[in-house]
Formats: sequence, C-alpha cells, structure tokens
Amino acid sequence: FLDDAALQNVAGDSLGLPLTLAFLSALWENPLAPLAGATGAVGAAKTKPFLADAISSVGYVPEKQAALQAFGISDFLS
Repeated sequence: FLDDAALQNVAGDSLGLPLTLAFLSALWENPLAPLAGATGAVGAAKTKPFLADAISSVGYVPEKQAALQAFGISDFLS
C-alpha cells in the first residue's frame, strides 16, 4: 500500500475532473467505466466560451496513475 508521503501527492484540486464526471454520469444516467480513473482541476472559464479551457492540468500525475494501477484501475484520464 501507499505511505502517507505518497498520499500527500494525490490530494488537492485534482478531484475536480473525477467529481464532475461522476456528477454528469449520474445526471445523464450514463455510467462511467468501472475501472477508469481521472485527475484534473475544473474551473470557470471567465474569458472564453462555456467550458473552454475549464479543465486544467495538475501535478503528480505519474504518482496518481501508479496509485490507481496498484488498485487495478488501468484506464486513466488526465
């Protein structure tokens, strides 16, 4: 399993994309793939059309992907 230091690297704004995907999945009644993971920050696009550039990258992506793979999650969106 992962130690506390590794878990510190996977916390923060990176929950935005997975939470948004889960919300839209429930809203549209269209389930997500059960063994898929995602990371990314979601923010308001103030100067662009709706949702343009609203998803931004986050740090520690290789560590997050490794953590998901340790639990058998093979598909990863970042």
